[in-house]
Amino acid sequence: YERLACAPAWREALVTASGTVALPFATSDAISGDLDVASERAERSGASVESMEGFGAALACARLGLPFAELRGISNVAGVRDKAAWDVRGAVRAASDAILAALRLGPSDD
Repeated sequence: YERLACAPAWREALVTASGTVALPFATSDAISGDLDVASERAERSGASVESMEGFGAALACARLGLPFAELRGISNVAGVRDKAAWDVRGAVRAASDAILAALRLGPSDD
């Protein structure tokens, strides 16, 4: 597994702004189609969140020497494909509010 670290100062700004904790993210070449697949991937990787897009952004930043941190609004549990159970609007609102707050805080050293 390839592991990419977040920029510590940005990670801390996002944690403070969102009132959450930093958790490991993981990606694969396909979505988790059901809860069993999602559970197996989480156990194997130690990750708490699936993030295909985030890994692409993290890899691009690493190759360009840019700081990276990710905050995701979580709309659903990985493996739950019933879109009626998702809260995309709430996830986007929470992430947007936290990102704006983090930008106001700014990182301390990145």
